[in-house]
Amino acid sequence: MFMAKGMDTGDILLKAETDIGPEETAGELFDRLKLIGAGLLTDTLNQLEQGCLKGTPQDNSEATLAPMLKKEMSAIDWSMPARRIHDQIRGLNPWPCAAATIDSKRVKLLASQVIEGSYTPGTVHNIDGELLIACGQGMLKITELQTETGKKMSGKNYLLGHTIYDGALLK
Repeated sequence: MFMAKGMDTGDILLKAETDIGPEETAGELFDRLKLIGAGLLTDTLNQLEQGCLKGTPQDNSEATLAPMLKKEMSAIDWSMPARRIHDQIRGLNPWPCAAATIDSKRVKLLASQVIEGSYTPGTVHNIDGELLIACGQGMLKITELQTETGKKMSGKNYLLGHTIYDGALLK
């Protein structure tokens, strides 16, 4: 876009759109956007050099604000629907990462899947060797987490080395 007095208010030169995958993390999206942005920048410079690029005024009614990420966003409200918590986990990966305290140990939740189920929100369940957490609506299967010692592992592997009592409440 062209520069203007306001923040992000200049005329748009070129733009690109992309869908966000249902399991895609913020880090994965960032990596894809880098490539899209690089191509768009090249196209913009080429068209500017040729003199065939004209700006289009921005529609201020479509403007949105993206707040800065903070560690405080890591806390999970387990009374929320599983889909919303799943999106929180995806949106905070790779930083600052959604986190939970399981058996007095803080773990980063890196990936999950929304599944059916109804238990008390915030309770942990080991069902068929899978690490499941009940939410306000539905459940999450934790597919990847990272322990305090920094080792990433599947929820299934975490259960192999950690005893979690079925129905234990997360903090």
